[in-house]
Amino acid sequence: MVLECMTASGVEASNTHDVFHGKGVLICGSSKNKYDGEFQCGRRHGYGRMEFNRAGIANSNTGALKKVIGAAIASSSSQHVSAGLGIYVGTWKDGRMHGEGKYTRADGTFYEGSWRDGLTHGFGKELVMVTSEVYEGTWHAGLRHGDGTITCKGNRRKGIWEMGQRIKWMTAEVPLSKS
Repeated sequence: MVLECMTASGVEASNTHDVFHGKGVLICGSSKNKYDGEFQCGRRHGYGRMEFNRAGIANSNTGALKKVIGAAIASSSSQHVSAGLGIYVGTWKDGRMHGEGKYTRADGTFYEGSWRDGLTHGFGKELVMVTSEVYEGTWHAGLRHGDGTITCKGNRRKGIWEMGQRIKWMTAEVPLSKS
């Protein structure tokens, strides 16, 4: 099943409530953001792959996708800001990235780990390609928060973060051993 926001091409509802349920492909309007995965009650839910094809704000489709007068519309009251062109592969809940997944930007920067309500949350690893910095640790509401380790330029250092700000280094910089 292929669903297209704002067009009627290939749109079908698979239950009596006229919302999308099961597996399918959703291509959204002018952004051409593409979701290939599972739906539950009209929302991305379960395992799926989302290609963000436009920088900026991407519709998170937290509302149900419904068949209305021959056209599919995305009723949504919330959006999330994507970091630009990229791909998310992982689990979804109620239209948002939730559970375990990996988001990779076009420049190679990635985050792999836990998500909650569309934000990095729990334990995860981030590689920032521009600086070659790797952060591995805990996150809260999309920000580094709690214990974490930074690896950069051949050195490793542990620290503590609060709401995205490092507040304390726990160790001195330690060179990585060469094996």
